[in-house]
Amino acid sequence: MSPAWLADGRRLIFAESSATTPIDNKLYILDTHSRKCREIFRLPQGYFLDGLAISPDNRTIYFPLLTIEADLWLLSLR
Repeated sequence: MSPAWLADGRRLIFAESSATTPIDNKLYILDTHSRKCREIFRLPQGYFLDGLAISPDNRTIYFPLLTIEADLWLLSLR
């Protein structure tokens, strides 16, 4: 999910996503020449990635974070 090429056209940064875990919480870098992939960042528990962008000099990765919050209420009928 959310792939972005680095300026060298050789490396790709992307977020983890699969059928069992559709929520993105890890970033990986893939080197297309060596065919090696490694994790570069893991978001804290409870935060989720929503897209990403890379600065033109490839020194900064920007991504908005999402959190899921819920309130549970108990109702009793009398």
